[in-house]
Amino acid sequence: PEVMSFGAERFHVLDTTHPSAIRRLEESLELDRTLFIAASKSGTTLEPNVFKEYFFERVKQAVGPDKAGDRFVAITDPGSQLAELARADSARAERRWRSFAISASCASAARRSEYAC
Repeated sequence: PEVMSFGAERFHVLDTTHPSAIRRLEESLELDRTLFIAASKSGTTLEPNVFKEYFFERVKQAVGPDKAGDRFVAITDPGSQLAELARADSARAERRWRSFAISASCASAARRSEYAC
């Protein structure tokens, strides 16, 4: 099995579109200390894209437009819509977020514990 491990105090997965659940999660976050991960294989899935835009605007208000992009990471297939959005956004001063493309060779390396993808 593929495992993601990192040293975080808390880890939340937003898997609902219910407004009160989203509001509750937002109220529990320190937006200036939170890393948001937008993950979508195709990059066209509506929910992750909407959540990313919603929380990006909130983070922009919390840390300013020039630092908001530092709080976002995209995990997606190479060339996907999400990868292209991250690339285009990174070209703008207000959005410097990172994009990690998951390719077959990268997934294979991860299974062998070679994390240099």
